[in-house]
Amino acid sequence: MHDPIVDDDLWAGVQATLSSNRIKRKRRSNAASRSPLAGKLYDTNGRKLTPSHACKGSTRYRYYISSDPKKGCRFPAKELERVIEAAIKTDPDYRTAETQGRNGLGDDFDLVERTVIHDGQIDIQFRLPGEQTKTIRVPFTARRRGVETKLVIPNEQSRVPDQVMIRRVLRALNWTDRIKAGESVKAIADSESVSSDFITHNIDLALLSPEILRAILEGKQRPDLSTAQLSRRRWSIHWGDQHPDFIS
Repeated sequence: MHDPIVDDDLWAGVQATLSSNRIKRKRRSNAASRSPLAGKLYDTNGRKLTPSHACKGSTRYRYYISSDPKKGCRFPAKELERVIEAAIKTDPDYRTAETQGRNGLGDDFDLVERTVIHDGQIDIQFRLPGEQTKTIRVPFTARRRGVETKLVIPNEQSRVPDQVMIRRVLRALNWTDRIKAGESVKAIADSESVSSDFITHNIDLALLSPEILRAILEGKQRPDLSTAQLSRRRWSIHWGDQHPDFIS
């Protein structure tokens, strides 16, 4: 059996990631976030995807929702916007215009005229100032997580680490330390305004090996893996038995 070990570099990386995320939230709060693709996003049948949101506690989660009665789904807004913005920024014509310091680029989403989500491909139509409209095609694989659809982009250079998953693991590590110090599960639950069941269902995350912890920190877990799925899994106390089959 191993005590959960987080080396200094890994711990520093976790703290830097969370700190960066807090700064971003201060600059642009979830409550005030706009939906820059509103009116520009369509499914393969020409139906508009409309902005929506859900709240959990004080956090507001934005989505774009399909109106298709048979294949209705919702896409996490921030993820979809990130994919589209990254595709525009890596376009050769955009990079040339940016290098030349061309005026009028403005907000990248203002350049988008229409985006269509097909089965396995996103068509992004955008126009640089003074130029013709062009289309970028981004292939993707859809992974369903309940009613939510996760976008998996082949050969994507970077993924945004799952902040919820990172925080859940850190909480489990903290709970383990408090229990070792003699605190009861109920006392911890009361202090954090959660149920004892929530703690017992998640505390096994403190057993994760450094390899798996680093994968989560770097956003290299399997894209369709949610925090809830990770929490439901029962982890062995032996790192050698923890099969990192969720690492992408």
